[in-house]
Amino acid sequence: MAVTLSAMIGSGDDAPSEILRASDGGYVIFGTMNPLGRLERDYLVTVRKDGKTKLFSPVPAFLEKFLLQPKEILEKDVEPLEKLIGIILDDTKSEEHRAKLREVLSGLKALECIIRRIIEMEEEEMECVKR
Repeated sequence: MAVTLSAMIGSGDDAPSEILRASDGGYVIFGTMNPLGRLERDYLVTVRKDGKTKLFSPVPAFLEKFLLQPKEILEKDVEPLEKLIGIILDDTKSEEHRAKLREVLSGLKALECIIRRIIEMEEEEMECVKR
């Protein structure tokens, strides 16, 4: 199945300002349906069917939900993994294994730093949006 995406401008009260349209035929864009499916699972877009065409539209609170993702990733994934690797590192006797764990821990610390910078930038952006 070939997937074509095009942006459409919606009109009227119930129509979103932008709709992503995926339909058969036209240009083949591989890998498009998976990201759209993830956005749908995360409740960031809604999907409507128009015949064989799927219409993807952003939910009204898309920006707010999108901006919360880095903080959730940090709290639910990165920080717990850092703690777990720290515990494993303390219990590990093999120096070779400890070196690998330190390398992983170093990468997680770098990731944590990057995510924190993203969160700071998003907070600044939200201040601009609120004005």
